[in-house]
Amino acid sequence: MKCRLDEMSFLDIGFIMIGSASAGTVTALASTIAAADSPSTNGANLATTSEKLLLGGELIAVPSALLADKSIFCSVLSPKTFWSLSQTSRDHLENFLPLPSITTATKFDRSRALDKLLSCAFTNDPNFCFGNPLDKFFARIRNGYFSSPEQVQLRDHRRVLYDHYIRHYQMNLLKTLLINSHVLLEQATRLNVYDENVKLNPHSFLSTRKLAKHKEVRARAHLRARRIIRECRVRAGQGEAEVSSDDSATEDSEDVAPAAPNARSTLYEPKLSGADLDLYQPSRANDVQTLYREYANLRETEPDCPSLDINDITLEEVYERAGISFQAERNFSRITEQMAKQKQHQQQMNIIQTMPPN
Repeated sequence: MKCRLDEMSFLDIGFIMIGSASAGTVTALASTIAAADSPSTNGANLATTSEKLLLGGELIAVPSALLADKSIFCSVLSPKTFWSLSQTSRDHLENFLPLPSITTATKFDRSRALDKLLSCAFTNDPNFCFGNPLDKFFARIRNGYFSSPEQVQLRDHRRVLYDHYIRHYQMNLLKTLLINSHVLLEQATRLNVYDENVKLNPHSFLSTRKLAKHKEVRARAHLRARRIIRECRVRAGQGEAEVSSDDSATEDSEDVAPAAPNARSTLYEPKLSGADLDLYQPSRANDVQTLYREYANLRETEPDCPSLDINDITLEEVYERAGISFQAERNFSRITEQMAKQKQHQQQMNIIQTMPPN
């Protein structure tokens, strides 16, 4: 009998074996292999997290270690796992295999054919039958063929966002090239024989606002790099390098946005003791006029932007997320009333002073 296993049959077998494999087996395999690869890695943590796969029209939670490491994947999908299943599951899986019928073959021949099929299906030979079935199955899982509908939708959204980004980037690049070529042609028409070559300033086509922002970002990056290098020198035991008076004056006069005491970004690193090293901080604090101008521009250009939907956002939540005390805002009405009374009293005093004496 030819040992031929249909690809769809193998996928069905793999689906049921993945769904029937115990979490304890996967955890033990993950711990053993992770400990062999890196003694400091806890393999049990790899198997505690799970990912959902759409296997046979049903979402099944599969341990992440099974999908992250090919050795664990091949260890679970093996003849040993097949024989550890219940008799009902094995009988169901045998329906997908090209086994001889019970009427035409003995039980011994059927068992020997089953062993041969399992050894061929779960072989480690990369050139078996023009491609290893395990390799094909693992590659399809990693490429997202069996991802959940939510993951597929998220991947499609990311692809659409990337298409929009790369399209706008190419349009801006083409616009810059056309403007540069147009300027070159205009200057070339006005050249004389003894004139020098045409020189272009690439920053002349950018707006002054973008140039100022890029300059501020470069200056802040330069200061942060010096601080990090200085701290690394201190930790390495080389001592602090001599800082010039210009650099120290620049660092002292650096104008950065006020950092919220409790707000931290996902890139925050507490081991760095230097100030203003968190990447979520803007290059400088914008004034109210600039913020209002950006808000008006956003309402005009993108009226359906999610950031404009502020119906369910309260001022207390904004202060809480920014890490600023809300007590001053609560006392704002009382302070306003006191200032209004003082202003009214001052106006009355001015009127009394301007009145002519009797």
